[in-house]
Amino acid sequence: MAKMLSGVRAVVRQMLTDELVSSDTDYAWTDDELDLYINDCLAEIAEYKPYEVKETLTTTADSRELDLSVIDDLVEVKKVEYPVDEQPRQFRNFSVWGDILRMALDSAPGAGESVYIYCTKYHSLSDTVSTLNPTLERLLVLGVSGRAAVAKARAQINAVNIGGAGVASNVQNWGLAQLALYRGGLNSLIIPEMSEEYPTE
Repeated sequence: MAKMLSGVRAVVRQMLTDELVSSDTDYAWTDDELDLYINDCLAEIAEYKPYEVKETLTTTADSRELDLSVIDDLVEVKKVEYPVDEQPRQFRNFSVWGDILRMALDSAPGAGESVYIYCTKYHSLSDTVSTLNPTLERLLVLGVSGRAAVAKARAQINAVNIGGAGVASNVQNWGLAQLALYRGGLNSLIIPEMSEEYPTE
């Protein structure tokens, strides 16, 4: 079962040994700090493995163009299907300029016809929604805990630490090790893309 935002924060705090405190005020990292790293890592993960979704847009009369601005968090359009639900599937060539997608059709469709847009989006993570699978969740935790540790270590380099002078460098080394695992995991997600051309009508 996917973890929501509070669950991801809790796992990150366990990684950072920051969970055994009596109240929020005792945390070494505030929720806002962790959320900053979470959002940054989510955007980076989407560059390697975005959220894949099918959206339905509706045509306007005598127009081959569709408005993509209605699709939240859009990264890229991968395929366009029109007309929909045919066998075999009717994928179309298309071009995108800004928020406008133009289908390569010999004749313009009528009004109110459905067009399936197969696209990628940025991942979402809140206390009610998560688009991450377990593999991406694990990568997120590694990336967030690594960044949080490195940032805290840099802030403490010249501070007097209870654990001794080596505390900051030990924390930084641990954080860098987590980031190395995170980067390796991101690189393993890369799959070469193949372009496809479809026959026109």
